[in-house]
Amino acid sequence: MDYAKFAIIFWIVATIIIAIAGKKSFLKIFGLPQNKFLKIDWRAYLFCAMILGAAISIGITSLIKSFS
Repeated sequence: MDYAKFAIIFWIVATIIIAIAGKKSFLKIFGLPQNKFLKIDWRAYLFCAMILGAAISIGITSLIKSFS
């Protein structure tokens, strides 16, 4: 099994899920209006989602790798 491809695919999937699920809470935490979303806000939001997705991906990939 190629763990690098698995980690990259899982990272993309986890980032998308986190980005969709966490939009309202992100806006509420940083006090941003829900109808007006600036370009810099999107960049910060997607960067945070990518970091969380990468951390989850690394953890699950190492767990699967240790089992096999």
